[in-house]
Amino acid sequence: MAKNEYPEIEFESMIVDNASMQLVSRPQQFDVMLMPNLYGNIISNIACGLVGGPGLVSGINVGDDYAVFETGTRNTGTSLAGPTRPTPPPSSAPEWTCSAT
Repeated sequence: MAKNEYPEIEFESMIVDNASMQLVSRPQQFDVMLMPNLYGNIISNIACGLVGGPGLVSGINVGDDYAVFETGTRNTGTSLAGPTRPTPPPSSAPEWTCSAT
């Protein structure tokens, strides 16, 4: 991404090892982190550890044509039943719509 294409957006490029260290030492500096899948998995695991575990963090996988939204409780809470069962909030996907093909 070129700075002259989107001058209103501030961004900084980092290599993944430095980004990992920065995330642990000063997480408040990050609003959004964008990276390829492998690095995203590494960074998301670090971030999950910082906030209390993977059960608290939802995930979004975005491709060219599709997006997959995961709840924070991927492997936990399977014994829950009834109207209080956790579900993904619709606000996590405001611009995505479902359509039949």
